[in-house]
Amino acid sequence: MLKTFRDFICYNQGRLIEYEFMLGLKHKRLREAFEEMRLEDSRNILEDLLVYSIDNCRDAYYNNFKYCEQLFLKKYNLESINLEMKVQTILNKSKYLDLANNRTKITESLKTTNIEDDSCLYYVANNQSTCLSKDNLKITIPMSLKNNLLSSEFIDQFMPTNEIIKEESLWGIFSIESLDASFSFNKDDEDIGYIFADIFSIYLIQHYIHTNYSNTFKKSIALHNSNN
Repeated sequence: MLKTFRDFICYNQGRLIEYEFMLGLKHKRLREAFEEMRLEDSRNILEDLLVYSIDNCRDAYYNNFKYCEQLFLKKYNLESINLEMKVQTILNKSKYLDLANNRTKITESLKTTNIEDDSCLYYVANNQSTCLSKDNLKITIPMSLKNNLLSSEFIDQFMPTNEIIKEESLWGIFSIESLDASFSFNKDDEDIGYIFADIFSIYLIQHYIHTNYSNTFKKSIALHNSNN
């Protein structure tokens, strides 16, 4: 089991270093093209940045899901397991990055969902604590910085204007669900969920910094929309 954890950490170390570096490089190219009013170049760079970021988030999602499966297989000495892992960002309260979509080229893969439709998601979003469903088939975890020592300046600048999200430093929900009633989670499995939620949140935050949070990105989107 420790070998799987080591492989998981090693994979994400390399993937995150490459992802953050290349995303920053592409964002720099976008800013330069926008400032120089190279419209066609900035359009291509904008699409390249979005496709690169979302594709990398999606690849990390699928690969981390495989590690998640391996950990539970080894922990419970199983030959097979039927799990579903979901990641939802609610930086805009009710929008999330659609990582399960199989399209390879997308512009802004955002869908809307109402977290009140899912009692477990609603509980986590409003109580900032882990929820193990009553049937022990689903673990839901907040993606939050609430328990970290962060400056008020960082929170004010970094988090969105929604006061509930800003106060709780909440930007997403992570869940693992067993699709087979014969396998259920134990309370200590929440710790595994937290590890995956914390690691994957870094991908989501890097995507957010270089897209929704970026003035260059937002101005470039507005510019291209006005010319379409």
